[in-house]
Amino acid sequence: MCIVGYIDDKIQDYSGYQEIFKRFGIELLFCGDISSKEKILNWILENKITCIIADYNLNTKVNFTGNDLLNYLLCQVPDLPCVIFTSYLSQAQRRKNVPSFLVFDKDDLSNREKREYLCKEIKNCSEIFNNRLMEREKRFLSLKEKKMNLLITNIEEEEFLNLYKFLRMYLDLDDIPTQLLKSNIDKKLDEILNDLNNLLDK
Repeated sequence: MCIVGYIDDKIQDYSGYQEIFKRFGIELLFCGDISSKEKILNWILENKITCIIADYNLNTKVNFTGNDLLNYLLCQVPDLPCVIFTSYLSQAQRRKNVPSFLVFDKDDLSNREKREYLCKEIKNCSEIFNNRLMEREKRFLSLKEKKMNLLITNIEEEEFLNLYKFLRMYLDLDDIPTQLLKSNIDKKLDEILNDLNNLLDK
């Protein structure tokens, strides 16, 4: 079952949506605290959300729109699928921050054919996100091996560290020795400082 996060400033539609999505093998979770983008991001990561559905406006309780939120989330979690639910379809589509096929009129859920299409797209997007996570993990493990054998280049090392930061948000990675998380440049600086301290102590 894929886990989808629902972000709206009104909860009244949630239980109905939850029931609809459940029939299609989608677990819909409601974000209870949308007071800041950072809190929403933390909620997404804590719940291992693989797709987001956000209301386009959101502005009755917060000072940012669903559109602003999605721009923020996509910078923090690349590839996270984001779907917009709105009563202002053409306005939301004009913003171009998500593909137009992921912008839905809220009334679409009352139409069986459109409802099935929406759920199919959400499941497909979640699966793609999970597949990309797995590909990132494979690449990370390959770079980890190179790092442990001192065969990693500086560019690969930067990629390794970035992958670690990203993947630990979503996956239960094995603990990594602190030394592995230090870049070669940091290590060389440590060695130079250590040598300098030894000289000063003499």
